[in-house]
Amino acid sequence: MKRLGRYFSFDGRTSRLGYWRVQIPLMLIWAVFWCAGFLLAESTGVAALSAIGVAASLPVLWAVFALLFRRLHDRDKSGWWVLVFYVTPLMLALAGRALLDKGDALAGGLVALGELTLGVWAFVEIGLLSGTRGKNRFGADPRAA
Repeated sequence: MKRLGRYFSFDGRTSRLGYWRVQIPLMLIWAVFWCAGFLLAESTGVAALSAIGVAASLPVLWAVFALLFRRLHDRDKSGWWVLVFYVTPLMLALAGRALLDKGDALAGGLVALGELTLGVWAFVEIGLLSGTRGKNRFGADPRAA
Protein backbone atom coordinates (compact mmCIF):
# COMPACT_ATOMS: atom_id res chain seq x y z
CA MET A 1 0.00 0.00 0.00
CA LYS A 2 2.95 2.29 0.69
CA ARG A 3 4.07 1.95 -2.92
CA LEU A 4 0.60 2.89 -4.22
CA GLY A 5 0.63 6.02 -2.05
CA ARG A 6 3.84 7.10 -3.75
CA TYR A 7 1.94 7.59 -7.00
CA PHE A 8 -0.18 10.31 -5.36
CA SER A 9 2.60 12.06 -3.42
CA PHE A 10 4.00 15.41 -4.52
CA ASP A 11 7.07 15.00 -2.27
CA GLY A 12 10.48 13.71 -3.28
CA ARG A 13 12.08 13.09 -6.65
CA THR A 14 11.55 10.86 -9.69
CA SER A 15 14.30 9.98 -12.14
CA ARG A 16 13.90 10.45 -15.87
CA LEU A 17 13.53 6.70 -16.46
CA GLY A 18 11.09 6.39 -13.56
CA TYR A 19 9.08 9.25 -15.03
CA TRP A 20 8.66 7.56 -18.42
CA ARG A 21 7.93 4.16 -16.85
CA VAL A 22 4.96 5.65 -15.00
CA GLN A 23 3.90 8.54 -17.27
CA ILE A 24 3.11 6.47 -20.36
CA PRO A 25 0.83 3.94 -18.60
CA LEU A 26 -0.86 6.73 -16.62
CA MET A 27 -1.68 8.71 -19.76
CA LEU A 28 -3.05 5.58 -21.44
CA ILE A 29 -5.25 4.81 -18.42
CA TRP A 30 -6.45 8.42 -18.31
CA ALA A 31 -7.31 8.35 -22.02
CA VAL A 32 -9.26 5.09 -21.63
CA PHE A 33 -11.35 6.47 -18.75
CA TRP A 34 -11.93 9.78 -20.52
CA CYS A 35 -12.91 8.21 -23.84
CA ALA A 36 -15.02 5.48 -22.24
CA GLY A 37 -17.14 8.08 -20.47
CA PHE A 38 -17.80 10.03 -23.65
CA LEU A 39 -18.42 6.89 -25.71
CA LEU A 40 -20.86 5.67 -23.07
CA ALA A 41 -22.66 9.01 -23.17
CA GLU A 42 -22.75 9.00 -26.97
CA SER A 43 -24.03 5.44 -27.29
CA THR A 44 -26.75 5.80 -24.66
CA GLY A 45 -27.75 9.37 -25.42
CA VAL A 46 -27.37 10.29 -21.74
CA ALA A 47 -24.88 13.16 -21.69
CA ALA A 48 -24.45 12.98 -17.92
CA LEU A 49 -22.71 9.62 -18.33
CA SER A 50 -19.64 11.42 -19.69
CA ALA A 51 -19.16 12.66 -16.12
CA ILE A 52 -18.41 9.07 -15.09
CA GLY A 53 -15.37 8.95 -17.36
CA VAL A 54 -14.23 12.37 -16.20
CA ALA A 55 -14.68 11.45 -12.52
CA ALA A 56 -12.85 8.14 -12.98
CA SER A 57 -9.96 9.92 -14.67
CA LEU A 58 -9.44 12.47 -11.85
CA PRO A 59 -7.31 10.21 -9.59
CA VAL A 60 -5.16 9.36 -12.61
CA LEU A 61 -4.78 13.05 -13.41
CA TRP A 62 -3.77 13.66 -9.77
CA ALA A 63 -1.08 10.97 -10.12
CA VAL A 64 0.14 12.56 -13.37
CA PHE A 65 0.58 15.94 -11.68
CA ALA A 66 2.28 14.35 -8.65
CA LEU A 67 4.69 12.64 -11.04
CA LEU A 68 5.36 15.95 -12.83
CA PHE A 69 6.09 17.68 -9.53
CA ARG A 70 8.51 14.94 -8.47
CA ARG A 71 10.22 15.04 -11.86
CA LEU A 72 10.66 18.81 -11.59
CA HIS A 73 12.03 18.29 -8.09
CA ASP A 74 14.63 15.94 -9.60
CA ARG A 75 15.64 18.84 -11.87
CA ASP A 76 15.90 20.99 -8.68
CA LYS A 77 12.90 23.08 -9.72
CA SER A 78 9.77 23.86 -7.77
CA GLY A 79 6.69 21.90 -8.78
CA TRP A 80 5.03 25.22 -9.50
CA TRP A 81 6.84 25.21 -12.85
CA VAL A 82 3.86 23.09 -13.92
CA LEU A 83 2.03 26.41 -14.25
CA VAL A 84 4.55 27.58 -16.86
CA PHE A 85 4.71 24.26 -18.69
CA TYR A 86 1.04 23.25 -18.69
CA VAL A 87 -1.32 26.03 -17.59
CA THR A 88 0.31 28.83 -19.63
CA PRO A 89 0.11 26.85 -22.91
CA LEU A 90 -3.55 26.12 -22.18
CA MET A 91 -4.23 29.83 -21.73
CA LEU A 92 -2.27 30.59 -24.89
CA ALA A 93 -4.32 28.01 -26.81
CA LEU A 94 -7.55 29.68 -25.67
CA ALA A 95 -6.21 33.14 -26.56
CA GLY A 96 -4.96 31.91 -29.93
CA ARG A 97 -8.35 30.37 -30.73
CA ALA A 98 -10.08 33.65 -29.82
CA LEU A 99 -7.71 35.61 -32.06
CA LEU A 100 -8.26 33.20 -34.96
CA ASP A 101 -12.03 33.44 -34.48
CA LYS A 102 -11.71 37.23 -34.77
CA GLY A 103 -9.79 36.78 -38.03
CA ASP A 104 -6.39 37.87 -36.70
CA ALA A 105 -4.29 35.06 -38.16
CA LEU A 106 -0.94 36.77 -37.53
CA ALA A 107 -1.52 37.27 -33.80
CA GLY A 108 -3.08 33.82 -33.53
CA GLY A 109 -0.04 32.31 -35.21
CA LEU A 110 2.36 34.14 -32.89
CA VAL A 111 0.43 32.92 -29.86
CA ALA A 112 0.52 29.37 -31.26
CA LEU A 113 4.29 29.71 -31.72
CA GLY A 114 4.62 30.69 -28.05
CA GLU A 115 2.50 27.71 -27.07
CA LEU A 116 4.68 25.39 -29.16
CA THR A 117 7.86 26.86 -27.67
CA LEU A 118 6.63 26.22 -24.12
CA GLY A 119 5.57 22.70 -25.07
CA VAL A 120 8.99 21.83 -26.50
CA TRP A 121 10.72 23.39 -23.49
CA ALA A 122 8.53 21.35 -21.13
CA PHE A 123 9.21 18.13 -23.04
CA VAL A 124 12.97 18.69 -22.96
CA GLU A 125 13.06 19.88 -19.34
CA ILE A 126 10.85 17.16 -17.89
CA GLY A 127 11.33 14.24 -20.23
CA LEU A 128 14.86 14.46 -21.60
CA LEU A 129 17.24 16.26 -19.25
CA SER A 130 18.79 14.30 -16.40
CA GLY A 131 18.14 15.23 -12.81
CA THR A 132 20.44 16.80 -10.28
CA ARG A 133 23.25 14.46 -9.26
CA GLY A 134 23.27 13.70 -5.56
CA LYS A 135 21.00 15.18 -2.94
CA ASN A 136 19.16 18.43 -3.65
CA ARG A 137 16.63 20.49 -1.64
CA PHE A 138 13.86 17.99 -2.52
CA GLY A 139 15.60 14.84 -1.34
CA ALA A 140 18.06 12.11 -2.23
CA ASP A 141 19.02 11.19 -5.77
CA PRO A 142 16.47 8.58 -6.96
CA ARG A 143 19.13 6.87 -9.08
CA ALA A 144 21.23 6.19 -5.99
CA ALA A 145 18.46 4.16 -4.32
